[in-house]
Amino acid sequence: MHDRTPPVLTLRGTSSPIIARDLVLVGQDGGSLVALQLNDGSVAWEAEIAAPRGRTELERMVDIKGDPVVYRGDVYVGAYQGRIASVGLYTGRVGWTREFSTYLGAAADPERVFSVDDRSRIWAFDRFSGGAIWRQEDLSQVNLSPPTVYGDYLLVGDSAGYLNWLSVRDGSLQDRVRVGRQAIAEAPLVVNGRIYVLTSGGNLGVYRLAED
Repeated sequence: MHDRTPPVLTLRGTSSPIIARDLVLVGQDGGSLVALQLNDGSVAWEAEIAAPRGRTELERMVDIKGDPVVYRGDVYVGAYQGRIASVGLYTGRVGWTREFSTYLGAAADPERVFSVDDRSRIWAFDRFSGGAIWRQEDLSQVNLSPPTVYGDYLLVGDSAGYLNWLSVRDGSLQDRVRVGRQAIAEAPLVVNGRIYVLTSGGNLGVYRLAED
């Protein structure tokens, strides 16, 4: 069991614990990412992703609400009113950071890290340096789900019930499919080449790319 005292004011909800080999990764309300040993819960390392700033409790919120994503030995995670960062999975050493505010999780491919900021703009960052590659603002009028990588596409659900297909290379919107009339709040799930999308109203959509 691992517990800690949260700040006075936090965002609603928490990140999910993510198992990566023999570690459990947990984003915390105070802006830190902690790695626990899977066998006994002891702290392997703790990395500060964002530090509270400002005079009021509202200004000082730097919660990590989105789930961390692990890709090829690194962890990518973002904090509200804080930063997005790359952290070594086994060292806990912060590789790069960039000023960024998000309450959603991230996704990654061999070259890029993707996330959605608190203004519903989708970003792609260089996986090795953290430099911005592109920004997509065409969907900023709706609330978005966390992103998911599917081959050459980035999949993002929205509050109008659409599954949006974007190019991972330049962020251009390639297609939209309406799953239902309720919001898609959770990240699309890819299993064995199929995409599973669930709306808050209980509509389930299953998709795959048509074969040539």
